[in-house]
Amino acid sequence: MIESLWRLWRVDAGFNTGNILTTQVALSPKVMASPTGIRLAYQQLIERVGAVPGVESAAITSVVPLSERDSEITYWRGAGPQPPQDRMTLAMFYIVTPDYPA
Repeated sequence: MIESLWRLWRVDAGFNTGNILTTQVALSPKVMASPTGIRLAYQQLIERVGAVPGVESAAITSVVPLSERDSEITYWRGAGPQPPQDRMTLAMFYIVTPDYPA
């Protein structure tokens, strides 16, 4: 098992993970009270982080690649009666800002 884990750590992920820092951010309830406040707070965060000496770029995403999280949302196509929430179709979605590396 340890040997398998060692081999997995050495697998090329397909993208460069060097010099990358990730963190989670929680906005205050006051900021979260309005969509405009949320957009402004995230924009200011990107600008402030991007202004730190040595930072080459700053971006926001809802899910970091290869993390244990995913983003799912239920939806209904609108055809026929709306099913109960637990019977709706699930879709994956990822939120990224324009400077998020491709």
